[in-house]
Amino acid sequence: MDSTYIVCSRDRSTSLKLQRFHASRATRSIELPTGHHPFITRPDLMLEQLLALLRLS
Repeated sequence: MDSTYIVCSRDRSTSLKLQRFHASRATRSIELPTGHHPFITRPDLMLEQLLALLRLS
């Protein structure tokens, strides 16, 4: 199944190692310089990524 994992490089809740492990199982991964909730703190970056993913389909 096609999937995307967002790695949040400034997340202090979930380690980067664990995030990258989960990301390795996805079709693609995107790393953003955000904390645990990028859709709250950086909706602009999330929108940019969502629009890019929609262009792929």
